[in-house]
Amino acid sequence: MPDFVDLICQWYGADELESVDAIACLIPALEFVAMTATQQEQALPGCLACEVWNARMRHVQDALQVVGNALPDSIAAPLNRVWTLYASMGDGDLPCHDRSIFQRGHWQPMREAATQVLSAMGPGAVKTLLADFSR
Repeated sequence: MPDFVDLICQWYGADELESVDAIACLIPALEFVAMTATQQEQALPGCLACEVWNARMRHVQDALQVVGNALPDSIAAPLNRVWTLYASMGDGDLPCHDRSIFQRGHWQPMREAATQVLSAMGPGAVKTLLADFSR
């Protein structure tokens, strides 16, 4: 999405590298959430409940804290939905060492919201831009 790419360029030009980094970490996190349950299970080693937080969901929370107020509604609304759905899960929804946690029904709305965010961001263009910044 050109408007979102322009926003990232503004952050980069203003030396707001924390904002750029937050998006760089957010995209793979959202790509993970948008995966099928089987893909999610295969993508993380060890305890899925622990790994999903450490490797993925904390980046969603970080992005909301760092850039949440600056995001366009088309991105912010579904991103907040991803976080709200994850944060609403209890310990019983994320038992340690249970390889089937992503099969549970409460992950599907998160997948749908993550797909919406990615669609609104235009991850291909954003990834290309971020790669250009790192050269």
